[in-house]
Amino acid sequence: MQILDPFNRLFDEGHTALAQLSNAQAEQGDEALGGAARRRAWHWRRRYQYCGDVRIVRHMMDSSTEILSRSSGRSRMQLLTPRLILRSWMDSDRQPFAEMSENAAVMEHLRPLATRDACDAWIDFQINHHSSHGFCLWALESRASGVFMGAAGLLHVGFDAHFTPAVEAGWRLARPFWGQGFAVEAAGAALQFGFEEIRVTEVVAHASIRNDRSRRVMAKLRMSHDDAEDFDHPRIPESDPLRRQVLYRLTRDVWLSQRLRRYNATAHRKA
Repeated sequence: MQILDPFNRLFDEGHTALAQLSNAQAEQGDEALGGAARRRAWHWRRRYQYCGDVRIVRHMMDSSTEILSRSSGRSRMQLLTPRLILRSWMDSDRQPFAEMSENAAVMEHLRPLATRDACDAWIDFQINHHSSHGFCLWALESRASGVFMGAAGLLHVGFDAHFTPAVEAGWRLARPFWGQGFAVEAAGAALQFGFEEIRVTEVVAHASIRNDRSRRVMAKLRMSHDDAEDFDHPRIPESDPLRRQVLYRLTRDVWLSQRLRRYNATAHRKA
């Protein structure tokens, strides 16, 4: 699946201007970004806000994530990264998701989905969550091959805890796609969507205290962790080793400041 042809010229012509604009820069004014550059960015955003029935949401700073959504509603969604597509679920995803959920390594630190019905119900929950809120754990697909890879995205936390109400980032990948940076790439796109588009002030992530792989992803996303905030998952039995969870946080202000520093560092190196 490729970017729609009408966007090719847009991304070529408008990328430089749009890449200089962030909410933080707009708020900080000329100290963060020169007035002329800011006006060019806003010009491109206004001029190319709509193309057909697809809305260009943002293509920002040092990120290469392209966020496309149907202007007709929430039914279809795509987030494109250099290697991945985060998209709405399709019926053709159900079989590979069920097969992925049978893999012991994939499910080692996740709550089990023991039957095909359970897998289908999990996907149905994501579809309904997206219909209600405009986001979910989307299906994850390879841009190069179109192969189903897993799921990643955002959810409203569905249980009561000391940090709720909250929006969480989540991901699960089929075993062949581990160790290649896909989880960080997908979760980073989800964070960008959360902070830029639905404008949440904070995103959390949690995982079994034993889930070292997910904890490394959270650290690479520059999320912060405090041992004092670890908690017992209220929906997991006391005897289950998955009950004890770590909590990581990332605020919108911190995320924006990190991106602005990276952008300025990149601009300085190119100067």
